[in-house]
Amino acid sequence: MKDEVSGSAFRGYHNKKKKLYYYKSRDKGTKISISARSLNCQFEKALALFEYRKEHKEKLRELLTDKLMQYFSSQKVDETINKKRISELEGQLELLEERFVLNQISKEQFEKFFKKYSDEITGLNHEIHLHNEMISNLENAIEKGIAIAGNLRQLWLAASYHDKQRLQYLVFPAGMSYDKKNDQVLTKRVNSLFNEIAVQSTLLGDKEKDNPLQGCLFDSNVGTTRRHDSLKLFMDKPSRR
Repeated sequence: MKDEVSGSAFRGYHNKKKKLYYYKSRDKGTKISISARSLNCQFEKALALFEYRKEHKEKLRELLTDKLMQYFSSQKVDETINKKRISELEGQLELLEERFVLNQISKEQFEKFFKKYSDEITGLNHEIHLHNEMISNLENAIEKGIAIAGNLRQLWLAASYHDKQRLQYLVFPAGMSYDKKNDQVLTKRVNSLFNEIAVQSTLLGDKEKDNPLQGCLFDSNVGTTRRHDSLKLFMDKPSRR
């Protein structure tokens, strides 16, 4: 958590006179201080946006799977284009080797273009691998997301300091900030899997607001990460239960 205006990170301290815990900004020249209880309460409210009614769990799983499968299906054209480009590059590599054997190009030229074409092939194959990996792990990612979102506040309250940090950056990859003037917590990015859970649970009637991600808890620049990046982040940083 940091101050929205100065960008100064917060640190906790114990007010012995009041016998209460507070957060204050670290950098010199900043004078932001807020009760830990108050700030934690606001963060809990932000987490509550991603929770859902238990009776909607199965329907929510169906909606999330359909929505994300539609997205990945739309990316299939990229894999086709990548494979076509790989085939072209492999042909150029064969031609390059032939020209080198016939002494039509120097060793330096051969090594330069061989590396260029090979690196591009490696990069394209990596993209295809990531895409296929995401497809195969999609069901598992959705299951984990639903499990976490269904009990998000309790998971956060029961977590250690380290796991609280992991959970915060899992849901809010860009972190959170506190706006002292308006007394609200803000974020600029939401993990797209959790964003989709919030949106779909709203459609199922779980929330009173029309759009749970456009309110006082989020700034005007709130957006979502790319699904590939979000799901990778999600699977790389599992929460302990």
